[in-house]
Amino acid sequence: VNVGKGQGIASVSGGGNYCFGTTVTLTATPEDGYKFSHWTGGSASTSPTISFEIYDSNVSYTANAKREDLTVYFFKGTESGNSYSAVKKYEHGRTGQSLPNLGWKKEGYHQIGWSKTKNAANAQYGITNQISQDWLSQNMPSVNLYAVWSVNNYLIQFHGNGGEGNIPEVSADYNAKIQLPMEGFTKHASCICGWSTKP
Repeated sequence: VNVGKGQGIASVSGGGNYCFGTTVTLTATPEDGYKFSHWTGGSASTSPTISFEIYDSNVSYTANAKREDLTVYFFKGTESGNSYSAVKKYEHGRTGQSLPNLGWKKEGYHQIGWSKTKNAANAQYGITNQISQDWLSQNMPSVNLYAVWSVNNYLIQFHGNGGEGNIPEVSADYNAKIQLPMEGFTKHASCICGWSTKP
């Protein structure tokens, strides 16, 4: 019994010389990142382990495997419910693969990366994080990644618009409520009555 290794097969066992009528068991082990696909030669089985009784003088079998893909499902966040918003496949053994920048927008927030956990405050991976072969192997055959959002911070600057004085700038997060100052600038025969974004 001759046993050969096709692409993606790390090892095979069970080959050798057997007496007529003996039960033979062949086993194939795929390489990391590969999935056993089928035998060729004396069998077309899709099982990595096959058994048969030997009645021919010589028989040959070859184990074959195919490169395994990792499917990544990308979620925008809780507002998208349970449906993924994008999907991408990554091929084990290929270099230069990275997570995508999908250009997603969320009012008052910006994406800082990805996490395997829903509603995470900190990102496990950067937006365009490079993917290692170990990471592909660990997450086969599929993994969910959730967008991690960080609130925008804004700087509010105050201008006297003809008045004299100084009011320190204020830092505030999106949706935060702040009290606008009513003192700090002076102008002859005038007082601050409010603020506008236009001069």
